Amino acid sequence: LSLLLASMPLFQGLPIHAHSSHGLACLPLEFNKTSSVFFWGFFIPMVFILPLVMVIRHFLLTYRVLRQVTGVKHIKDAHAIFIVFFRLMTALLIFWAPTAILIWLLEAARPAFFGGTVSH
Repeated sequence: LSLLLASMPLFQGLPIHAHSSHGLACLPLEFNKTSSVFFWGFFIPMVFILPLVMVIRHFLLTYRVLRQVTGVKHIKDAHAIFIVFFRLMTALLIFWAPTAILIWLLEAARPAFFGGTVSH
């Protein structure tokens, strides 16, 4: 997935230009209606939504297993896995939520580079 997203600007015909956006955030720029549809319909779901959904799914599956296991060894193993997915989910939310808010929602109310700086 990362290789596909990183190499998208190399393919001719895709409505994507790779430049820095809103300061230091390395995101494809929207330059016409087609690129906007591509950006919001494909790129954003693949970069932000899909990873978060996958981590939340595994977090919930691990939580269900943790609730059902018995025995000290199994509980410790399930608890360790639960903590890993909880930390992944928390890291994604702490990293991407402020970035998305600062870049897209509060664009006019902040310095131009602030959202990109937070994301890096």
